[in-house]
Amino acid sequence: MVHPFVEQISKAVERDCWIDLNGIESGEEFEDVIIQAIDRCQVVLFMLSDNSLKSPWTKREVYYAEGEGKRIVPVLVDGNNLRGWFKFHFGNVDFINIRSEEHKEKLIRNLRSWLEVGGNQDDDTPPKNSLYSLSLISAGAAKLQIVKTVKELFGLGLKEAKDLVDGAPSELPGIYVLEEANRIKGILERSGAKVKMQSLNIHDFNLKDGKYYVEITTAISSDIKVRDTITNLTPFTKEEISEYIAHTPCVLPFLPDSFVAANLKEKAEKVGARIRLIPYTQNNQNIEFKMLSAGAAKLQVVKYVKESLNIGLKDAKDLVDSAPSTIATSQNFEDTLWFVKGLRDCGAIISVVIK
Repeated sequence: MVHPFVEQISKAVERDCWIDLNGIESGEEFEDVIIQAIDRCQVVLFMLSDNSLKSPWTKREVYYAEGEGKRIVPVLVDGNNLRGWFKFHFGNVDFINIRSEEHKEKLIRNLRSWLEVGGNQDDDTPPKNSLYSLSLISAGAAKLQIVKTVKELFGLGLKEAKDLVDGAPSELPGIYVLEEANRIKGILERSGAKVKMQSLNIHDFNLKDGKYYVEITTAISSDIKVRDTITNLTPFTKEEISEYIAHTPCVLPFLPDSFVAANLKEKAEKVGARIRLIPYTQNNQNIEFKMLSAGAAKLQVVKYVKESLNIGLKDAKDLVDSAPSTIATSQNFEDTLWFVKGLRDCGAIISVVIK
């Protein structure tokens, strides 16, 4: 039953399907062959049967494939439902019943889309040469487990993770390459959540490859959703973003690439902000670094400014006390990143002014 199924799939998707039907050849290490096969593949069809339930290798293969970010599709060979460890592990994932023609047709359509066979793509399947954002559509029944998983996956505090899960549907932090997006999506869905993956294409925004300054042009300072959306998509804290919003128009002191910039613009404008993207060039730009606030550790900021700019203590204190004010100028943003990072590490909030 399995052999004809594999041949049918291989022919339909115009790809070779690796399967051990005759045993690993003499002299080859079983583990090495399995690892090489998983490393080379784009999709893992995991055949579930009474034999696979008894095999000591099957769980290890699943864990390895997951760790490598592979898309895994359970295929039920015998019986009508998942059972045992596989039911626990794949209980929230659609599986294919090998005896169902409808299921097989669906699998072939999905595989052709995932593998971009014939240039056709399912509307829900993003192009492979893209980056991806993730949205938590629903947490499912095990909400506490999802909160814990979100907290660990994205390095959030407990309250932040809970607020994100309670607010579903909500954007998850960050953007990812395909393998990492699939890995995160798989972890959350196996815990009972529903997650949507969306591709990001810079050409949709008429952006060229490169780096961009991000200016928050307008935003309502009391809008928590705007603050949280921008925070999740940038390296800044909520306190910093709140300060930036209060001083709009304001250019953030970081240089995302075109994918990140396009994603940030799209997501922030969906919740009511207005974002302007300014192409970055290494030279011929006069840049001012403006200290909006010294933060709580003002003495530490004064000390850092004194040592970094090689000025006297009084001059450094006067400079910090005059915030919001220009604290440094440069013609190359990247050459001054060390200074900006040091100020932020001390708790100061810095924006950029492009002349």
